[in-house]
Amino acid sequence: MKKISLIVFFTIFTLQNCFADQLQVLTFERANKAASFIKNKTNVILFCGCCDNIPKRLIQVTGTSVKPADIKINGVSQYSILLSGIDLNTNEVINEIIDLAYVYIKVNSSSITVGKFLNYKCDPCIENFDWDFNANPNDTELSKIESNPQIHFKNSLESNEYSLVSLLVQHQPVLEDYKLIFKDDFYKIAYNAFDKLFYNLIPEKFNNTDFQNQKKFKITVFNTNDVINNNCDVCPGALKKIAPKMKPNVLCYIVKFSKDDSTSGTSFSFFSFLNGRWVYFPIN
Repeated sequence: MKKISLIVFFTIFTLQNCFADQLQVLTFERANKAASFIKNKTNVILFCGCCDNIPKRLIQVTGTSVKPADIKINGVSQYSILLSGIDLNTNEVINEIIDLAYVYIKVNSSSITVGKFLNYKCDPCIENFDWDFNANPNDTELSKIESNPQIHFKNSLESNEYSLVSLLVQHQPVLEDYKLIFKDDFYKIAYNAFDKLFYNLIPEKFNNTDFQNQKKFKITVFNTNDVINNNCDVCPGALKKIAPKMKPNVLCYIVKFSKDDSTSGTSFSFFSFLNGRWVYFPIN
């Protein structure tokens, strides 16, 4: 009887693990295809239908990358996909290895996993569900698109009027924007200081013709909570010095423009989506 119980236990344990990690490791070709596909999506839903008590999470996609998985299957090296984004329920910045069996995209008003959509064999354990299961009724599709940094800066780069000057001028913050970032006793001081710096940037960079050839960009996200808690490796040094003056839970984006995927380029810190538009604070 004890032997039978052990067999049942290990059978259930094995089945649970088979379901839990289905498309977390892939060949490079499959991982690269899926990563490129997800990167072009505005939002995805992360939900493990085969797991117990795991809530659905709506994620705004800011980037994807393919990482070696340090494992081989039948002698073939395997890779995983790292999803970078923002949990729209908590405003937390995420960088997670994902399983394509549990990453959902929107198809019409319903959902389907990326694994199923790309015809990768998997079992999500549940039927497709209504995409707007927790949508804010005040959010429109247009506002979601406008607030997505990947789409916004891609459109900026494709604009015929694209230049460094237009990038700075179009994203100039006003006093009310500073009020959303900094506390009441500091936002006017910050506005006066950085507004002058903002204008000084324009003549300094005006003749930077190299910038017009920089058609690639990479986005790094941080939360002002990270700055306040002194837990941010990517935050500008000047920002860390005024951390006590910052308001919590504001998402900030460092955008680096380059000619290709190399490490060299022009970095701008930081942008934020405030009052329904993107603004740039020249705080490096």
